[in-house]
Amino acid sequence: MHERTLKHPLLRNPNEVVALGPDWALVTLDKDAAAGTLAEVLEGAMDRPSGRVLLLAPTGSRIVAAGLHMANGIVLSRDGRTAFVAEMVGRRLAVFDRSPEREAWTLRTRVPLPAGPDNLTLADDGRVLAAAHPKLLTLAFGYQRSERRLSPSMILAYEPSSGRVRTLLSSDGREIAGGSVAAPTGQAGTLLIGSAFGPHILRCRGVA
Repeated sequence: MHERTLKHPLLRNPNEVVALGPDWALVTLDKDAAAGTLAEVLEGAMDRPSGRVLLLAPTGSRIVAAGLHMANGIVLSRDGRTAFVAEMVGRRLAVFDRSPEREAWTLRTRVPLPAGPDNLTLADDGRVLAAAHPKLLTLAFGYQRSERRLSPSMILAYEPSSGRVRTLLSSDGREIAGGSVAAPTGQAGTLLIGSAFGPHILRCRGVA
């Protein structure tokens, strides 16, 4: 049942949401230009770091992070004091120190990844799972237009304690094409992996 609609002039090109309360949310804005416009095409071609994170709040909405190369997925640590944002075109994970009391963000580090990260999921052990696209152009100009033009997928795990990135799954697209999200099932080493455009979900065992 629909309860309410949150609006704001800065809410352009929203991608991922973290709910903080009934009227509070963090939203990634993957780019600045309006979708479907010439400005959006030019922005992508020039690789401008125009991605941002917007705080939607009844006490005043504002941008809390900027300068991101296509801000995509976002998750918070269990204590809420660390924010992880996927920079899809930048092929990296931006890690921020976050003060929940003041909603003040400070960039801690950027973690290079071997593929462009899409949506993020926080595992029970604190790792950040990222579904990622090794070939962004194949995804955008191939698989998005035809399911027969498969786009490879990767599932990556970032360990905040060590800073290490592990590859949990690497597929040429035959098992799962355009993988966009990986979700733990509660069973050890088992993930459900979804596709950006594909018609099925892959259940993958033994990938812890």
